[in-house]
Amino acid sequence: MKVSEQGFLISRINYSESSSIVRCFTREHGLKAFLFQGAKKKKGYVLMPMAPLEFTCYQRNDSKLAKMTEAQLFISFTEIPFHPIKSGLVFFMAEVLQNVLHEDVKDAHLFDFIQQEMLWLDHSTTVTNYPIYWMFEISKH
Repeated sequence: MKVSEQGFLISRINYSESSSIVRCFTREHGLKAFLFQGAKKKKGYVLMPMAPLEFTCYQRNDSKLAKMTEAQLFISFTEIPFHPIKSGLVFFMAEVLQNVLHEDVKDAHLFDFIQQEMLWLDHSTTVTNYPIYWMFEISKH
């Protein structure tokens, strides 16, 4: 069954010449792995850490790995991709979430928190102690 979901990209592993295995934190399923065939050719430019993706996927009952068919950004950032400090923070955030989150454990509050923080980070002018704040807030969840 094909479904449309929203999620934040946590990690990406090259699988073949044109495909990638991506791990996304979704509102509906928590951390989930997807095989994105043609990711390097079709939409590879959207596969940055913590990218807010809206995608369609297909999950078979006999497989743990779902198949992502298309992906696009549901939030367009204006500063994060072009600001070196903010993009470094995004890599840090993705690494922390990769080590903290567990497969198939959904948490809608954490998803909303991440979405709110990504928007704040994109519009903020100062990020002095943001990594400390991020670690503190993630520990609450």
